[in-house]
Formats: sequence, structure tokens, C-alpha cells
Amino acid sequence: MFGFFSKKATQETQLPTLNELDADNDMLATSAFDEISLDDSNTNAITPRFEKLHALYISRTASLRSALTSIRELTTRAEKAEHIVRVREERISVLEEGETAAMATIQELTRRLRLAEERAEQAEDQIEDLKEGQKAFRNQIVHLTDELGQAQEEITRLSAWSVEGIERSPSTASSSAASSPARVRIARADSGYEGSSRGGSPDVEDEQELRSEIMRLRKENEMLHNEVERLEQVNDEVAMLLNGEL
Repeated sequence: MFGFFSKKATQETQLPTLNELDADNDMLATSAFDEISLDDSNTNAITPRFEKLHALYISRTASLRSALTSIRELTTRAEKAEHIVRVREERISVLEEGETAAMATIQELTRRLRLAEERAEQAEDQIEDLKEGQKAFRNQIVHLTDELGQAQEEITRLSAWSVEGIERSPSTASSSAASSPARVRIARADSGYEGSSRGGSPDVEDEQELRSEIMRLRKENEMLHNEVERLEQVNDEVAMLLNGEL
């Protein structure tokens, strides 16, 4: 009669199903009624005992049914909890991967920002150098412009002296000769013109030398003019670069 409980006691990890409980209950009831039918004289003695055991068995079976139901519910909840845990672990893994990628991106952006700052500093230094170069170009342009003006004045004077043949006294010629080699030749040419006016012949060699000097000064004037234009163009390009137009 108690074989079911003793058998289940040895199997701690295995719980009976509801069908097994119903089968044991039916077998127990059949066995009890068989014992009663064999000996009718013991009916009065066996019936109270059987009813008591049967009631106990029914109570234990109900308790066991309730326990099994609770276990199944807990098992279902545990499975759901495990599923939730797995999903959250997967999400955490994805978030960790995203965090790692974000950190790598931040490091790359930081590196690029540092490079950009270094390039900006270099660009500022280059701008300062360009400004200094622009100042130097302007000074050079001013200097060459002054030289160009002086050369033009010299060419104008030499041309006037060569074409018109201005007469000068020897004292004037000697004082002019102290100023420049060109004026020495001018003085010498003037002396020739003066001799010609007094009835002598002009100094042809000095006149040719004077004309050569005029041609040389004109070429130098043209070179200076071209250099000024080139420097002005460079200055304009530097200004456009500083203003961000190039």
C-alpha cells in the first residue's frame, strides 16, 4: 500500500505525473476493496482504516498535485526569466560592442582634430610669413618704383641733351661730371657742342657714347618696369591668398 511513497522517496529528482497519481489511486482503491471482499467478517474493522488511509491518500495526492502545479508554474517562470536574461545579455553584448566602436571613433576623431589644429597652426605661421613677404614685396616695389622714376628722369635729361645739344660752360660741365659717369660723358659731349658753336667740329665719339648710354638706361628702365609689374602681380596674389580668394 505504501510502496508508491517509498518508491518516490528514493527518486528525489523525479516527480510523478498526474496520470501516475491517478493510476496509483485506482490501484490502491481496488486492492482495498479486494481485501474487504475476501473476508466479510473484517469489514467493520477494515473500513474505518481504509477510509482513513484513503482520505490521507487523497489529501496527499491533492497536496502533491498542487506542488506539481506550483513547480510547473515556477519552471515556466524560470524559463521566461532565463529567456529575459539571455536577451538582456545579448543586448548588453551589443551595447558593449557599440561602446567599443564609439570609443574607437572618438579616438579617431580626436586624432583628426589634433592634426587639424596642427595644420591650422602651420597655416597661421604660413600666413604670417606671407604677410612678412608681402611687406618685403611692397618695400621692394617702392624701392624699384623710385629707381624707375630716377631712371626715367635721367633718360629724359639725356635725351634732351642729346637732341637739343644744350650748351654748357666748362665749369658747369666739370661740376656735372662729379655727379655720375653718364654726366661725365654728357659734359664731354657738351664741350664738343660748345666747340662746334665756336667754329670747331663736334666730338662724334662722345655723342655715340652718349646715345649708347641712353639706350642702356632705356633698357634698364624697361627691365625695372617689368620687375615692378611682376612684383605687383605677386603682391596681388599674396593679398588674394591672405583673403582666401585662391
